[in-house]
Amino acid sequence: MTREEAEDYAKKMSYREAVYNALQGKCIPYRKATLIKLYELLDMVETPVKTGHWIDDGQYAEGHSQHVYRCSECNKIYIGYIGKYKECPECKAKMEELTGSED
Repeated sequence: MTREEAEDYAKKMSYREAVYNALQGKCIPYRKATLIKLYELLDMVETPVKTGHWIDDGQYAEGHSQHVYRCSECNKIYIGYIGKYKECPECKAKMEELTGSED
């Protein structure tokens, strides 16, 4: 099985199936796919969830009547009401609260 085939098969495999395959210890025909899926699971477990908040600098966008907000983690700037975003679309940090001047 090529690496590409293993990656395609791993996308279809559940984490439960990957763990079961690894615990079997037998000759598994899709061993590469199982390992890919297990490494993906380990990355999810070991990667801490980033948290941040929206910063309202009290500025208005040029030509707009909307505030400029930025993410505290990646400093990406957004115009308008960002309360609908529970995470930053850019860096995927989970947003906790809004800081800065609020109107």
